[in-house]
Formats: sequence, C-alpha cells, structure tokens
Amino acid sequence: PKDALAQGQEGQVRVRLTVSPAGKVIHQEVIESKPPGIFDYSALKATKGYVFPPGEEEFEIDQVIRYVIEDERFGPEMQG
Repeated sequence: PKDALAQGQEGQVRVRLTVSPAGKVIHQEVIESKPPGIFDYSALKATKGYVFPPGEEEFEIDQVIRYVIEDERFGPEMQG
C-alpha cells in the first residue's frame, strides 16, 4: 500500500486459503498480520486469484505474503 511505502513500513500477512477441488480459492482468512491491519486488504486481494492444480478434495493452505521495500529511498533505515 502507498501509505505504508511512504512511511517505510514493512510487514507480513499469513492468509489461510480454502481451495476447491477445481483448484480455485473459495475462502480466505487472515490468520496473522504484522503490523496488524496494515497489509491485510492487499494480501487478501493478492491471494484471491491464486489457482492451484485440481485435486480430489477441498483443502486448506497457509500462504505468507511479505512486504519488503527494495527501493532504498523508502526503506526503514530512512526513518530518521
């Protein structure tokens, strides 16, 4: 998110995905986020479109999305 980037904020979100036998994400739940609430929407938006190989049955999988600033103009070390 732009606000987090402007503040040099990094973090991560663990999202639990429920995947249908067809391989499509049918449910998402934020399990953990650091810092809380900052990256949740972005992580849910990113994982909504995930597609997995088709299988025999529905399953759950946790995905960790990390938000790391790689542009030295915005990194945490730039925060006075």
